[in-house]
Amino acid sequence: MLRFASIEFTPIPFNADGISVKLKSPDQRPHVIINSDNPPTRQKFTLAHEFGHVLIPWHVGTICSHIDSAPSEDSEYYSQEGEANRFASELLVPTGWVEQVFQSHQDPAETLKEVVFTSKISPQAATIKLMQCLPPGFLCVERNPQAPPQYYRSPGTITAAPYGEERFKQYDQLADKWFSLVLDHNRYRWWYFSQNHSIPTVAIERPWRDVLVDILKHVPDNQRFHAQQSLNGIISVASSRQTLKDAYNYIVCRIRGNDYATYVIDHPDLYPFLIARLKELRHKKVMKT
Repeated sequence: MLRFASIEFTPIPFNADGISVKLKSPDQRPHVIINSDNPPTRQKFTLAHEFGHVLIPWHVGTICSHIDSAPSEDSEYYSQEGEANRFASELLVPTGWVEQVFQSHQDPAETLKEVVFTSKISPQAATIKLMQCLPPGFLCVERNPQAPPQYYRSPGTITAAPYGEERFKQYDQLADKWFSLVLDHNRYRWWYFSQNHSIPTVAIERPWRDVLVDILKHVPDNQRFHAQQSLNGIISVASSRQTLKDAYNYIVCRIRGNDYATYVIDHPDLYPFLIARLKELRHKKVMKT
């Protein structure tokens, strides 16, 4: 990076991870300041982040960086910070390498450990990168005693994140697999929910409304109306998806992320009911067109 800018490591007396000045200024060399009060792993990521500001052509002038910045009214600043974060992430932890590590382990916990120890970046930054590289179906919660829990979903995952610790045990029961890890005082838990479900071949032989009443009998009274509304809403939304297979997968994945799932998921008529309702709604939409 010294080819492109001068670098200074020094305490910054206000809330900032780094500062880049003189970006794209004619006849002036860019200067980067890294907050030396931060932990070494954060300084490393910040340096790569500032390198992004130096190299990305449309990042100009002076930029005060906060690598954890959230969206704000200043959309241009947020956009530039996001671009610099993605640049830093790919520079320090290339996507192809992370995918290869996961393929060798088939375990996000073991993958995270290897990524952290090899790349020497913080577990938090490594987790963000890992979750971007995992196949569809993975959910993660990252817990630190000093901060609120962080929830992640891999791209293409339909099942909702388990907001609130009371949902963790439920997800342990519903997930196809789960994994856990403690690393640098952070506690991690991953769940894998298959996104590929076989369409049932058994048909229901009763009116679907009667079947639905039977399915909901095991749901507590105070949750039953919500469960019924939720099921009807999920099926209605799914009916517009391109194929019957996509629609059915969407429904099953969405149901497994709801608080009533443990009461209905093992009912023998649930899946035949879902496909019957789905076919009926899709047929009605075709007839209207």
